[in-house]
Amino acid sequence: MNFQPVTASPVFLLSPPRTGSTLLRCVLDSHPWIHAPHELHLADFRVEPAHRLALRSLEVLGVSTRDLENLLWDAVMQRLLAGSGKSVFVDKTPSNVFQWRRIAEAWPKAKFVLLIRHPEQILRSYRAKVRMDGHLGRIVEYLRAMQEARENLGGFRVRYEELTGDPVRVVRELCDFLGVPWDSRMLDYGSREHVGVAEDVGDLTDELRSGVIQRVRRPFPEHGPTPELEPFSRAWGYPVDGRA
Repeated sequence: MNFQPVTASPVFLLSPPRTGSTLLRCVLDSHPWIHAPHELHLADFRVEPAHRLALRSLEVLGVSTRDLENLLWDAVMQRLLAGSGKSVFVDKTPSNVFQWRRIAEAWPKAKFVLLIRHPEQILRSYRAKVRMDGHLGRIVEYLRAMQEARENLGGFRVRYEELTGDPVRVVRELCDFLGVPWDSRMLDYGSREHVGVAEDVGDLTDELRSGVIQRVRRPFPEHGPTPELEPFSRAWGYPVDGRA
């Protein structure tokens, strides 16, 4: 089956967790042309034939379960977009970074926004939120997938530090990339209602709840660089020793 998406040019915001992706999606969702809902996790939806004859029928049709899952993913995006009355759809789900190849193949006209943050601060924020063992290994998995996406995908590249430090410039450039007019009300995202601002499908920190983009300055971790994160910090142009 040659999968033909109805949502021809969706936007995928790819990022590791704890990079400010919920902040950016709320900013985008504040634009009158852009619908950016909560984390959808559509890549984790599964379609399984309930009977062997159904599976055989799919084989004859040349349709795989992955085709059906992509159709479901696409239908959900299209339904949400149509219901919003807007024209641009943004899927912001951190685990999509592991699906970048699938996304690029199924939606060849998709646009990608690639959001990063200093890896040490990602780890620091993740530890504060998740409070569980094994966080470093999981973060490294996300960073490795993100690096692969950055090496293979075009798109709009943005740093969390730049988004919070110079939001007018960054958001204006992002609007240009998405082909929508600049709207200064995006920066006052707290004045708009956003679907799905809830625990587990986004962020609920005090900074996000403030409703405005705040400059965030964090000192380099006192324990010094984390060896497992150094390759990513260097590749992304971040200091590894706190002196820069």
